[in-house]
Amino acid sequence: MSGDTVTARFNYTARKRIDQEDVTVSFESRDGKSFVTASIAHEALLDLPLEATVTLEVYRRTTTEEFSMGTVASLQSISEAETREFPDLQGALARVKVVAVESQRRGQILAAAEQLRPAGVGNEPGKPPPLLLFKPSSSLDQEVWALDLEEEVPTVLLNERLEDWYGLAKSQPFASLVYPEVVRRIARWIADELVGEDEPTAIQAAWLKFFRNHGAPHTGRELEEPEDKERWSGECAKKFAIRNQFVDKYITEMED
Repeated sequence: MSGDTVTARFNYTARKRIDQEDVTVSFESRDGKSFVTASIAHEALLDLPLEATVTLEVYRRTTTEEFSMGTVASLQSISEAETREFPDLQGALARVKVVAVESQRRGQILAAAEQLRPAGVGNEPGKPPPLLLFKPSSSLDQEVWALDLEEEVPTVLLNERLEDWYGLAKSQPFASLVYPEVVRRIARWIADELVGEDEPTAIQAAWLKFFRNHGAPHTGRELEEPEDKERWSGECAKKFAIRNQFVDKYITEMED
């Protein structure tokens, strides 16, 4: 089942809300391609016209792609449908729409589920958790970016006023200027959170492994003094920057 760019206009009058618990959505990226899997509980569509169409929209900022899920009478799941519009799906959300097709109400949204997040935030059983996520934010005012450590996974927030916030986050200049500071703040957060025999969460353990792989001198959890924690987090950022040669890459990018 393939996706298509959405061009239709819809009427949202008097629509029914579909509970997010009744919709399962997951994203996967592999071999440079992205795939969508989704299903809807049949009981969530009770009392809706049998001929109404059901679609799943995947969206990120101004990019949207639509996948057919059949009709209310003949509901279909989506199994690893390859996307056309998204090289990767990090930061993307989904929505479900049930749309009338009879002439008098054609194009009217009869029911919808909004702002659906992929199951597990990418943390699928048997797979390592993602280290870092990116998403747009309306709360940054004149800040370009901020780091949110209250989420399940550390998340870089990008000002939603930026037209291509995701492209910026993945650009080499942004990575060179911002990523070492992100790593430093995450390292300090972990050093502050873990005291004595406290067990790290899955994401904290994944980051500690990341720091070790980049040559950090110790785990950070045994540090007690603030200056020692600051020194260790700075060392994590330094090792990360050296491994990725951010200054060299930044200079090359600016010279091109």
